[in-house]
Amino acid sequence: MKIRTLSLLVVLSSLLLSGCQTGTNHAVGVTPPAPIVSPVVHHKKQIAPQVKTKPKLVTLLLNTRSKAVYHLQKELQTLHDYSYPTITGYFGVYTEGAVMTYEYDHHLKTNGIATPQLLQLIAHSVKKDKGKDLPGPYHIIVKEDIPERLYLYEGSKLILSSLCNTGIAGARTPIGSFPIYLKYRSQTMRGQNPNGTYYDDPGIPWINYFSGGCAVHGFIRSKYGFPQSVGCVELPPPIAKRVYALVPIGAIVTVEAGPATS
Repeated sequence: MKIRTLSLLVVLSSLLLSGCQTGTNHAVGVTPPAPIVSPVVHHKKQIAPQVKTKPKLVTLLLNTRSKAVYHLQKELQTLHDYSYPTITGYFGVYTEGAVMTYEYDHHLKTNGIATPQLLQLIAHSVKKDKGKDLPGPYHIIVKEDIPERLYLYEGSKLILSSLCNTGIAGARTPIGSFPIYLKYRSQTMRGQNPNGTYYDDPGIPWINYFSGGCAVHGFIRSKYGFPQSVGCVELPPPIAKRVYALVPIGAIVTVEAGPATS
C-alpha cells in the first residue's frame, strides 16, 4: 500500500512538472494569448464625381437674344470681326456680318448662319489666334449730308474719307446698317431709272453689294458729293479700289439719312 501511494504521488508530480493540465486551464506562469478579434471596417459611401458638361451647341438665329450670342460676340470681337462698339447678346446685322466675315476669311460659305459646327471653329480660332495683331473690324459709314461723304473705319480709327454719291429721288439708297454680302472686281450693271428708261453700264469696278442691288462701287463722275445714282454709293474709282481691297464680306455699311433724303 505504501509503495502504491508513493508511485501515485510520483506520477502526479511528473504530470504537474510537465505542464499538462485538463480543461481550459493554462500552464502555470504562461501569459494566455490575446483573443483574435476581426477588425471592424467602416466603408465610406462612394460618391460619384460630378462632371461638368458643356451646354449643347445649337444654331443661333437672327433677331434673337441669348447668353450664347453674347459669348459669340465676345469671341468675334477677339478675332476683330465684330464691329459694334458694345457686346449686346442680340443677334442682329452686326453679329450676322461678323459671322460672315469669319466665314469669308476662312474660305467657308458666307451665309452668316451660326451653326454648331461654325461655333466650334470660331472657338478654336480664338484659342489659336488670341493675342495676334489682326486687322479690322472694318465699318463703312455713308452720311447723306451735303456734301455726301463716305468714311471707312478700322475699329475706331478713321482710315479713309471721300466724297461720294447716293441715290436720287425715286431710287434712294436704303437707310440703315447692312453687311456686305457679295463682291466683284468688275461687272456690267443693268437696270431701270426712275423715269422708266433703262441703263446698261459695262465695266463697273470695285463692287461691294450690301442691300439688294445696292452697292458701294467706283463710278466716273465729273463731280461727287450729292445724289446722282439709282441707289448705289458711288466713289471715284481710285478710292473705290482702296475700299474694295480692305473691306471683307460681312463688313457693315451704315447709311445715315440727311438732307439728301428729306
